[in-house]
Amino acid sequence: MKILQAGSSLFNSGGIERYIIHLADGLTARGHEVHITAPSGSWLFKTAEEHHHKAFALKVYNQHDLHTLGAYRRLIRRERYDIINTHFSRDYLVPGLASRLEHRRGMVIHRHMPHCWPHIRRWMYSKALYDKVVGVSHAVYNALLEGGIPPERLEMVYGGVEKVTPGPAPDIRGELGIVPDTVLIGIVSRVIAQKGHRELVQSMKYVDKRAVCVVVGDGNDLATVKRITAQEGLQDRVFFLGWRNDSDAITSALDIVVQPSLWEEACSQAILEAMSMAKPLVVTRSGGNAELVQHGLNGYVVPKFDLQAMADALNRLTSDANLRHTMGVAGLKRQQDQFTVETMAQGMERVYHSIVAAQGALSQRVAS
Repeated sequence: MKILQAGSSLFNSGGIERYIIHLADGLTARGHEVHITAPSGSWLFKTAEEHHHKAFALKVYNQHDLHTLGAYRRLIRRERYDIINTHFSRDYLVPGLASRLEHRRGMVIHRHMPHCWPHIRRWMYSKALYDKVVGVSHAVYNALLEGGIPPERLEMVYGGVEKVTPGPAPDIRGELGIVPDTVLIGIVSRVIAQKGHRELVQSMKYVDKRAVCVVVGDGNDLATVKRITAQEGLQDRVFFLGWRNDSDAITSALDIVVQPSLWEEACSQAILEAMSMAKPLVVTRSGGNAELVQHGLNGYVVPKFDLQAMADALNRLTSDANLRHTMGVAGLKRQQDQFTVETMAQGMERVYHSIVAAQGALSQRVAS
């Protein structure tokens, strides 16, 4: 099949951007031709080219931005894709509309958050423009089903990652000037209010002083998180490394990975990548998180906003290196068994084939 993955992404790499690359890699390995649309110069565009996927510089700026409609129509007319798969909310309308105007079908819409759409968009996306809606976890699937998406239009395919094998881990302890046996707790994420950095910093008041917290990333909540750190007197317990290109290597250097999200996560690429590096996790009970992290097996799942519960989980892992190892190994096995690129690509291939087969059956009925 010839497949287009449309992604008007952020400039840097986020979870959806990494998901698109993993999916494209997996589908290509299974013999499909995969193209990607992305903003010129973005991480997604550059990485698509590095992975030898044909990339087209197209960006839709918002959900009602029709300035790329003509460009999408020309691309679809020329390439004659069997499947067009969109991922970002801003991309849902334009590629879908362009495909219909070019009398092409084979449209798939990915939903990467556990929320449905209002009535008009729900009708447009699940009936008028798209053949299938794919949720990336049961949390997303159930939210879409409860929101009114017809079950015959709905599929669930988990995301997946390759086993991450980063280069040599950086000497974070030496970089920060802390003692060698310090336990490193870390979060690698955009620093925005919904990701729970403020709550994580506040919970560090109750965490064993043998541990420090490393914050990797940038975002519009960074100044606030730094101010809270100073107000709580935690400058020697919480360290900010900013945006780093070696985020995988940094994750490999951490002892505990934490994701304290306050919004509803779907199928976190950051969690899956940490599992692939055998890292124990502490996450909030948020959307699909509890589908990835089994409480007490490969980490701990705690309530949102519960600083003490977060600290208690971090303390259990901080005080027990054997527990960290055991949970990390369990997480790696779970990721390799259920959340691989190959498994994801197989699932999406099944969805794509069902659409192509239905189109063939419809064409035969019309011809007869």
